[in-house]
Amino acid sequence: MEFPEGKDLLQLVWCALMHEQDPGPVMPRLYWRNEAEVVAGGLLSEIPGVSEGEYDEDNMPEPSTLSPTTAEDYPRWLDLPKDMWETWEPPLRLPTGHSVWPPDSNVIGTKVGGWPAWTQPAKWPNCESGHRMEHLLTITGDIQLGDCGGVYFFHCRQCPGLPWDWRFDCH
Repeated sequence: MEFPEGKDLLQLVWCALMHEQDPGPVMPRLYWRNEAEVVAGGLLSEIPGVSEGEYDEDNMPEPSTLSPTTAEDYPRWLDLPKDMWETWEPPLRLPTGHSVWPPDSNVIGTKVGGWPAWTQPAKWPNCESGHRMEHLLTITGDIQLGDCGGVYFFHCRQCPGLPWDWRFDCH
């Protein structure tokens, strides 16, 4: 992962409290930070409390340990450009008219970089300047969101300030 100049920490936070205006089960925020500045500013001595009924237990992450590994990640066929579909599809066409696509070589799970492991059809965001954003991070499997979909984060490295967006899907 490439960090913006002067930053060495990507912080992902979301509020598990229930808000009527939220577009999904979580309302995430991404912050590019400098670890030394965060530590110098002081850390919370205890986690803030909430009252019963203010949050959905299914939206709370479970404590876990990350054990990063390197893996080759390829796009799902739905992420291929349309002209590639037209090249690949005819040899995979069945006599019934349907097609049998090869299994995905897409890493499914929480990951940084690579390609989104969409549960539903791809919904790539564009930044305000019209650039298709790049996949940054996927959170899936570690928490129950809806019926086990994923939260996908994207950013635009072409625009100042690295604008970001997110998508959520489920089965």
